[in-house]
Amino acid sequence: MSWQFQSLFALLAFSLSFLFMKKADGIHSSPSFMLLLMCGINGVIAVGHGLSFKVAPVLSLPYLGFMLVASLLCYFASYFQISAVSNAPNPGYALAMISCSSVLVAVLSIFLFGAEITLLKACGILLSVAGVLILVL
Repeated sequence: MSWQFQSLFALLAFSLSFLFMKKADGIHSSPSFMLLLMCGINGVIAVGHGLSFKVAPVLSLPYLGFMLVASLLCYFASYFQISAVSNAPNPGYALAMISCSSVLVAVLSIFLFGAEITLLKACGILLSVAGVLILVL
């Protein structure tokens, strides 16, 4: 499956998950509890997924270090994301701002991974940021 289709499936799953989170916010409003519950459920799913596909563990020190930092950043990002979605008048506004992370990743990838960027893609990045600013201001 191409990365474009994988991205579309992720887009759909994330979009629906945020609508469910916003709906659940009316039942229980603590982002900490929501994150605890979601991480617990995701952990069970991840273990089942790993076991069903017989994923071989990678235990090198550099890999574990990167995964530790990524996990901590993901936790804090998820906490503030849940809080923003819960507090925003429209969850789409919060998600639009958060989606600017793709702009940051695209720009930093040029320096960190030697990714190439064309003038057309740079214009797309600027238009994305402009669109988010128009939406949330």
